[in-house]
Amino acid sequence: MSKQVFIAPHKDIVASEAQELRRKIFSIIGEKPEKLVVDLEAVRVIDSIGLGVLISARNHLKKSGGELVVTNVSKEVAHLLRQMHLDRHIVFKAVD
Repeated sequence: MSKQVFIAPHKDIVASEAQELRRKIFSIIGEKPEKLVVDLEAVRVIDSIGLGVLISARNHLKKSGGELVVTNVSKEVAHLLRQMHLDRHIVFKAVD
């Protein structure tokens, strides 16, 4: 697998969609990328299940020496990540 892999969900990451995203992410993680970049440009809402997917992905990647980077994070989602102190664990880049 390449050193850097991109994935871009095209829906909000809520309970009804989170399991499909989890399957895709963990399929990628199984190939041991050095960096997984999740582009959230089309995502406006993430619920607790969606946050759990990102946290779990980050933890699995970290164990294998990889990194999770989340890009194009909306202001609302960035605020949520900061409120939950996930900015200490997940590298993310908010949209201006």
